[in-house]
Amino acid sequence: IPPSNNACIELLPDNIATITSVRGMVRQMGGALMVNICTLVMQMVGDVPKAFTYILIGQAVLFFIVLPAVFVMPAHPSTVRAKYDTVH
Repeated sequence: IPPSNNACIELLPDNIATITSVRGMVRQMGGALMVNICTLVMQMVGDVPKAFTYILIGQAVLFFIVLPAVFVMPAHPSTVRAKYDTVH
């Protein structure tokens, strides 16, 4: 997990504060949202082992949906800086 935390910082070192604040906000929102979703699923299903099965299958499906985003990430910081400098 530490290398993935530092990946964006290496790409745009001038925006460290923005990157870390957005990353923290997304983690907090994701945690709160998942707690609510898991509680809702458990209440609707009623059977705890079956509810955990549904939750874990849902997380696996979500993982495979988001996985292609890894291949869209730039490979080198100069690629991002060049795009960023032309926009600003």
